[in-house]
Amino acid sequence: MALKKLRMTRGDTRTWTLNFTSSGAAVNITGWTIFFTLKTHVDLPDSLASLQKIITEHTNAAGGVSQLDLVPSDTSGLDAGEYHFDLQVVTDGGEVHTLLKGKLILDFQVTAGTAGT
Repeated sequence: MALKKLRMTRGDTRTWTLNFTSSGAAVNITGWTIFFTLKTHVDLPDSLASLQKIITEHTNAAGGVSQLDLVPSDTSGLDAGEYHFDLQVVTDGGEVHTLLKGKLILDFQVTAGTAGT
């Protein structure tokens, strides 16, 4: 598995569409739980993660489509810098699979409010 490098600005909204396929066909992800975990150090327990999103409702479960949404409040309180992340699923049968891991670069923001004041 190649490491992925993602980048976003602290306090922004970001959405990633997740498509689950096998041999080109959609995988039914009904009953699956998706975990997105962001940490300053990989050895920290999940209870000390900088951010963890747990997704149990999917855009189109039968069609293998889900979505990871990061909203401003998810990252606005975090320091700009480099974080470790992974995207892991637990299937309806209890299997655990790490699908993606790497680093997320969280860039600084200049505008701190939406009103421009």
